[in-house]
Amino acid sequence: MLHTTFNLLKLAGACGQTPGCGEGYDKLAAYLGGTKTYGKDTPIALTVVLDSNGLDDALWCARAVLPEEAAVRDKQIRLLACDYAAGKDGWLLRLYEEQYPGDTRPRQAIEVSRRYAMGTETAQELKATAKATATARAAAWAARAAREVARATGEAAKAAWEARAAREAAWEARVAGESVWQREQFVAMLNAT
Repeated sequence: MLHTTFNLLKLAGACGQTPGCGEGYDKLAAYLGGTKTYGKDTPIALTVVLDSNGLDDALWCARAVLPEEAAVRDKQIRLLACDYAAGKDGWLLRLYEEQYPGDTRPRQAIEVSRRYAMGTETAQELKATAKATATARAAAWAARAAREVARATGEAAKAAWEARAAREAAWEARVAGESVWQREQFVAMLNAT
């Protein structure tokens, strides 16, 4: 399980004091009875943030985990980003490959990033793959934060689809299912740490 604290969140930039700037921080504080009551250095499980604030905030809070959990977080978040980039059952990756036949850079970037997270690929090999894909939009798939990866990929893929009503309805259903799957993947990642 990964944890953060109110102080770590502040250090990471969750302002909370400026109107319009820290709604998530304030929402979490209210959920836990206030920072003074809960304690500014008391660990907060990211599953609590997920329950209180939702997936986007929980993913954001992963940047501010306890120092002793940072290495585990780095590995798990990289693997999660790879999952999100490919999509549930690899559908986003397949959709990209249908639009750009023969362009294997996204698949290669995801595979190398996954192997790097597992310790079977070196940082040099990871950098070489990133450099090779830097000129393609696909490079962003493995490099961006987990949620942004799937969203950007999905938006690009959606733009490529025909605008027919049946396709739009199918797309919306798929995206809704993807959101549920992403939350499930995040919870599974947290439970694995």
